[in-house]
Amino acid sequence: MSEPIRATFSTNTGIQVRTLALGRPVSLSQLSDVNLSTLADGSMLIYDGSTNKFISNTEIKNHNTQINGGNY
Repeated sequence: MSEPIRATFSTNTGIQVRTLALGRPVSLSQLSDVNLSTLADGSMLIYDGSTNKFISNTEIKNHNTQINGGNY
């Protein structure tokens, strides 16, 4: 069983987590809302609203996606 979260509160430093246990590690392939059937080197996860899943892909093929690189 997982350990409880332990924290220290102080007016000067805020919250300091000493131990955090969330259970057993889980891989992406074990998540029900992730489709890795097209997994390849360089893939990224892209959300597909029609399937309500994240799909691995090496290309962005969605007209709703905008990439903003910011200002330099």
